[in-house]
Amino acid sequence: MLYEAVKAIHKPEVGFYGFGMPLKDPKHTLRVFCQLGWPKGVELLDEKGKPVFNTQEAIDTLEYLVSLKPYSQPGAETYNEGDVYTLLYGGKLVFFFL
Repeated sequence: MLYEAVKAIHKPEVGFYGFGMPLKDPKHTLRVFCQLGWPKGVELLDEKGKPVFNTQEAIDTLEYLVSLKPYSQPGAETYNEGDVYTLLYGGKLVFFFL
């Protein structure tokens, strides 16, 4: 549902983006991954406390996150959370995860 909405409203030719991605800081990227993955059952650690990113749920979540990137602002890798807020408050995007 989010993907379809983001795709429908994305109009880069007029400077309007479907989904804001603050990818400059890895903690923001991880937070978005968690927000998308936890409802699908993604766990970051196994029962021994070791990182687990190779489950099908985690892979599906990462692929979904990557599928949203074409509908984000150009140069998302250079944007921090404050930069994305500026886009949001400036009326340049509708969706992004806090």
